[in-house]
Amino acid sequence: MKMKLTALMSGMILSSSALCFSATAADKMVIAHRGASGYLPEHTLPAKAMAYAQGRITLSKTW
Repeated sequence: MKMKLTALMSGMILSSSALCFSATAADKMVIAHRGASGYLPEHTLPAKAMAYAQGRITLSKTW
């Protein structure tokens, strides 16, 4: 019984982890939280403009 339960749980874990890697590029969304912070100071308008120009889809608001 314990062996069957272990096999069942292992199968469930492996099958659910396979779903994590099945996303295609069309399913992914790139978010620039702080703009292009690797190139310009983060949370600045130029950094956000560069992130948008690089094709980032979503930018966060900073208050």
